[in-house]
Amino acid sequence: MQQINRRRWLSLALSSPVVLAGCGGGTDTTKAHVRFINASSYDALTLEVDGDDLFKAIAYGAETKYKDVDPSDCDSTISRSSSATALISTFTPDLSDDKYYTLLAWGPVGKLGWQLIDENTSDPKDDKTKVRVFNGATDAGELDVYITAADDTLADSVAMQASAAVGTLNDFNTIDSGTWRVRVTAAGSKTDVRLDVSGVVFGGGTVYTLTLAAASSGVLVNGMLLREEKSVLTRVDVTDARVRIAGAAAANATVSATVDGTELLSSGSPVVSDYALVDVGTPTVTAAIGTTDVSSTVPAQALSAGVDYTLVVYGSAAAPVAVWVVDDNTLSTSSSKAKIRLINAVSDLGSTLSLKLGSSQLVSGVAVGAASSYAEVSATTSGTLTVTSPALSGSVLTLTDQIIEAGKVYTVLVGGASGAAAGDLVEDH
Repeated sequence: MQQINRRRWLSLALSSPVVLAGCGGGTDTTKAHVRFINASSYDALTLEVDGDDLFKAIAYGAETKYKDVDPSDCDSTISRSSSATALISTFTPDLSDDKYYTLLAWGPVGKLGWQLIDENTSDPKDDKTKVRVFNGATDAGELDVYITAADDTLADSVAMQASAAVGTLNDFNTIDSGTWRVRVTAAGSKTDVRLDVSGVVFGGGTVYTLTLAAASSGVLVNGMLLREEKSVLTRVDVTDARVRIAGAAAANATVSATVDGTELLSSGSPVVSDYALVDVGTPTVTAAIGTTDVSSTVPAQALSAGVDYTLVVYGSAAAPVAVWVVDDNTLSTSSSKAKIRLINAVSDLGSTLSLKLGSSQLVSGVAVGAASSYAEVSATTSGTLTVTSPALSGSVLTLTDQIIEAGKVYTVLVGGASGAAAGDLVEDH
């Protein structure tokens, strides 16, 4: 994946909360000392222990103090704060007297998980830091974590933690203390960057767990740096968006486009580029259909951190159109399902489109220049996708022998002209 963002410095040391006196918990040595961290996609969660709300309405990424819990009487539930029904029914964490723990809620809406983090690790030397990784970014998949100097290239760097699997608490790594750049990539890739933040302080003689959570669109990730036995949480949030270009011009015309000076696409329609990291804010975009500059048709779009976008360029050189679409690359919570949507870029049709997989209606009424909602479908190795319009007899587009895999996200892009539509099934994530 191309990276076209400027390097940003995040003064995390200055913005981090002041360490509280002591450890933030009680002094009862017969009790365990527990804090609750919401690293999930739920806005707010409540942890109930032994029938009482120990932590109530804890927002994502909120810092909490340790509270005393009886290890012999700690049956727990986690619920959405506005609901009477538990998201995770009774479970019993394995706690010990006078020990410190973080109970972490993680995962997407509809598939919440929990992880007990034992925080009783011996401190390293004063010039060293112990760091381990917990990957709670379900939609992002396995990840590599790099902690480097600000100017180090990924090509010349070795991952501190390679192939961090979803839901796995990894072993500790000991690194030099200091102020470092944290980068997270897809496992095995040095170009598919999911998080890139400089200025992250790793204090000497301290122990941290770096927790990763999916950002808004599912692929980029946010981080939380949890210091052991201290009521301190440092947010390491993604500061980029991702953008790609979809070319759907008539007569298979070539669509070219740049974003903030970097070329993302120059190819015949229909075609979709890879995603590229882009600074948040409103990017500078140029676009052309064939040799005709159509940049003036591209609407301004403010990009938000953690969000994926597709810029669809369609129509013809004489009548160009461009539209931004927000992508949701979060995965289905069902391990046997895929997600699929339809983008209608048939500019001269003047009618909606509908999509079927086999005989099953997936989406309908998709206006020109719009994307449908996502439908969940079962995996298949020989699916037939049919796009129809009430304005035309027969199908607008038929794609046969399509492989649709569980755990992936797809877009059916349909462009061209009403009498000669062209399209493809695109694997988004």
